[in-house]
Amino acid sequence: MITYLAGVCSSALSIIFIVFIIGVLGYLLGAISIKGISLGTAGVLIVALCYGVLVHYVPDFSIGEKTIVLWGAAQKSQFSLISNIGTALFVTAVGLIAGPKFFRTFNKSSIAYLVMGIIVIGIGGLTAIICTVLDENLSAEMAAGLLTGGLTSTPGFSAAKEAVEGAAQDEISAGYGIAYLYGVLGVVLFVQVMPKILKVDIAKERETFVAASSISIPEPKGKLVKVEEFGFF
Repeated sequence: MITYLAGVCSSALSIIFIVFIIGVLGYLLGAISIKGISLGTAGVLIVALCYGVLVHYVPDFSIGEKTIVLWGAAQKSQFSLISNIGTALFVTAVGLIAGPKFFRTFNKSSIAYLVMGIIVIGIGGLTAIICTVLDENLSAEMAAGLLTGGLTSTPGFSAAKEAVEGAAQDEISAGYGIAYLYGVLGVVLFVQVMPKILKVDIAKERETFVAASSISIPEPKGKLVKVEEFGFF
């Protein structure tokens, strides 16, 4: 019986199982709507961050002769692998979604958005440098994490981690996790709250945009539980 319980605990606390549980709970949290405002996929981020904090406060325990380790070198290595795969899938998905639209709608007015992006990144980078100069306790690695997290730049985060090794990567990850939360929530809440404040009909604006750009958005076929748009859940 003890051996059976130890096996169940090991399976339930395996990295793959935990990742899927984080995804499930995150999607459920993101699906909660209060007065038309919801977290969406940012709910997964919040649950993941909560797990990342809480797991360090749960001590290792033993069942019979088997010791259950929640966070150790093996778990860290497995999470690192999942992180790399997830980053690759995320960046690829963004490229497949945004790439065709970018070139299809590229015109003179698009240049303003490109310039705006360059200015925002430039100001962010300059701010990070100034902060490291003014605060002796702020390392360059933490500043890089805060910069990429604040700009919600996952490719930038990956590039920063590739430039360093060991504990410095953990600092970048910590800074990224802290700032990314505010970066994502800021965008998610802003695009939902501002239309309500300005009394903009998003559904009507969306129809106008689709008609003007001649982009057809396919509707999923069959019976789906509407937790999120593409039925991944």
